[in-house]
Amino acid sequence: MIIEKSVRPAANGTGDHRIAPDKPSAPALALRDLFKIYREGPIETVALRGADLTVAPGEFVAVVGPSGSGKSTLLALAAGLATPSAGQVLIEGRDLAALGEQARADLRHRRVGLVLQRDNLLPFLSARENVILAIADGRDRPRRAAALLERVGLGARLDHRPAQLSGGEQQRAAVAVALANDPALLLADELTGELDSATAAGIIRLLADLNAERGTAIVLVTHNLDLAARAGRAVRMRDGLLTPFDPAAALAARRAEQPVAALPSGATGGHDVVVVASGLTRRYPGGVEALRGVDLTVGAGERLAIMGPSGCGKSTLLHLLGGLDRPTTGAVTLDGRPLSTLAGAALALRRRREIGFVFQAHNLLAALTATENVALPLVLDGRPEHERRTRALALLDAVGLRAQADQFPDQLSGGQRQRVAIARALAHRPRLLLADEPTGSLDSASVATIAALLTTLTRDEGLALVLVTHDPDVAARCDHILRLRDGRPVGATATASGVASDPGLAGEGHGTR
Repeated sequence: MIIEKSVRPAANGTGDHRIAPDKPSAPALALRDLFKIYREGPIETVALRGADLTVAPGEFVAVVGPSGSGKSTLLALAAGLATPSAGQVLIEGRDLAALGEQARADLRHRRVGLVLQRDNLLPFLSARENVILAIADGRDRPRRAAALLERVGLGARLDHRPAQLSGGEQQRAAVAVALANDPALLLADELTGELDSATAAGIIRLLADLNAERGTAIVLVTHNLDLAARAGRAVRMRDGLLTPFDPAAALAARRAEQPVAALPSGATGGHDVVVVASGLTRRYPGGVEALRGVDLTVGAGERLAIMGPSGCGKSTLLHLLGGLDRPTTGAVTLDGRPLSTLAGAALALRRRREIGFVFQAHNLLAALTATENVALPLVLDGRPEHERRTRALALLDAVGLRAQADQFPDQLSGGQRQRVAIARALAHRPRLLLADEPTGSLDSASVATIAALLTTLTRDEGLALVLVTHDPDVAARCDHILRLRDGRPVGATATASGVASDPGLAGEGHGTR
């Protein structure tokens, strides 16, 4: 197949080379009777079962559905990153199966923008350099890259490398990379999953502008019904099939239920203090002040949610509380004993036995099954095999993955992997559980399951929970909410109802997510 090219004058006077559609009236994306079957030895997993979707030029379509329903598989096929077992994928009338590898890559580079659940930034390049690298044609690439980064709110971070950016900032930079060639089709997989509500709203506004101004078709995979409601059309994926869906109606039904957070017995006093942070500051080389004086106390059976914009210091605070980093000034004590002054083997032993961690990325070992990953902390602690397996299976059952106990991470969806990570963090019955966006990649039903599990374990096992989240529904299940901005505490509430009533948290409600 010969790929035709057209040239149009660019705004800056340079030639803007684009691959022209085979048919001017062709849909931006057409998925026809798609099947995808994964095989692992004798085991077959059917991810898609005849999915159909047509996206017109300039249309904005949201795809929602439970974890493991096939949403990410659908996007990978649409982008030409995977091959369907049966069916067709057409981009602007071109059948991807009829293209050679180089032609398919060229089409994807020039006509498709892609943002995955986690960014694909090159770690040794700055944000500006990552965008410059993605721009296919034209002069003045540094200026164009800077303009894109400014548009996604990173104008002051142009020359920062990914390691110097927060998780939300990295994702915004990945969006700028995806927009580098003004694509005809933008495929986005949970692009706002790790962003605070204000930043997420800004990114969605940016996508809406691009959709309206440039006629860019957008397919957005998301668990967030608020974001799905902003698309022109939504479809729901379940059991590998797509059906029409009304996110506004689903939101109305969910809000009518008005769930009430269940507080553990004795949460207002009379319990042992587990972790205390006093006057914590953290200053990084170059003068970046991530924390500027944070004090907190969390007791056994208590749950503290930490909220705030991307880059405000939430993850830094969790690292200090868990002994993964040292404060510049201030101190952390765990069960009345200093933690922040320990080092080496003594610090590693306390972390392993007294603290559980759940990070934004699942960090599962690819060579181990779900059961083996969950049991790993007990292996390191020398527990007998029967005890390890019994505890691991019980936790997998609690997070809804008992049927996947013998599967490997690459056989699980992103949300399922994160649930395995949560189970692993609880395996050794820690005194302190630190969770950094544990529900960020989960659908609403799984979010409720995990939040309920954390609530039950906090009460039943007497552990303290410190949870970083952008989700006000998850925060509402905690006893206390601490909001950070620019490394400083700016608002706190003692009850879940404070998510709406605290002025400092007003922007985190449903309407702005």
